[in-house]
Amino acid sequence: MFIQNKYTKWYYQITYRAQARASTRKEAKALFGYPENHHILPESLGGLKTKDNMAFLTAREHFICHWLLTKMTAGKHKSKMIYALNGMKRKNKYQERYETKITSRVYARIKEIMAKQHSEIMTGRTAWNKGLKLEGEKYKIAGRKNKGRVKTQEEIDKRLKTMEGWKQSEEAKQKIALSLNGLVRGPMSEEHKLSISKGGKGISKPEGFGDKVAERMKEEFTNNNPNKREDLKKPCPHCNLSTGPTNYKRWHGNNCKHKGSKHDQKT
Repeated sequence: MFIQNKYTKWYYQITYRAQARASTRKEAKALFGYPENHHILPESLGGLKTKDNMAFLTAREHFICHWLLTKMTAGKHKSKMIYALNGMKRKNKYQERYETKITSRVYARIKEIMAKQHSEIMTGRTAWNKGLKLEGEKYKIAGRKNKGRVKTQEEIDKRLKTMEGWKQSEEAKQKIALSLNGLVRGPMSEEHKLSISKGGKGISKPEGFGDKVAERMKEEFTNNNPNKREDLKKPCPHCNLSTGPTNYKRWHGNNCKHKGSKHDQKT
């Protein structure tokens, strides 16, 4: 599992010396104040939580051991050790992390490798929180954080770039339609109108935008003209002509000029 090189040799020298120095956490604490537990064969590589596999290290020794582990492993094992080394910079009230100039040089390189490996591992995986809805106190906290927040132009541009050429699927369209079904959508308030007006102010439309809209509307109306649909046509009882709904309402039925005349087809 471990590559046999000088780093492996140094690693075992540090851990074996630590085991000989103190066999319990209490002994280690009496010697140098703040000990950190370390599994000689890491748990992520199959190490057990046994006394033989445990060493009590100083914060500095602990950092160096995790640094050495990245140099004495390969493949997936190396990826895991890089993740572990990355964790050595995380601090909390129960941990005192070792600070040294080594971190500014080595850690930057490790961070770059870790970011690349993390990207490869996560590609294609579904986020753990996808589809989960915030409820209760978490929902209120998220609301307070976002209240009054204004997006920067950089965030807006980034969002627009990701949406370029994007189209909603038929399934998504159906879901939106179902969610709006039955909702009463009355006239916009003056405040809403003003908000839309301000949002579009100063943004020029693409060249020929109006022409394209007019052309598209004309084409849509021509294709969807109800008077040309055979399934909507019905015969007039007075003149027996079949027409669409608009023409029927205007020129036929009760408005037919043949109504009551000798040419009336109604029986």
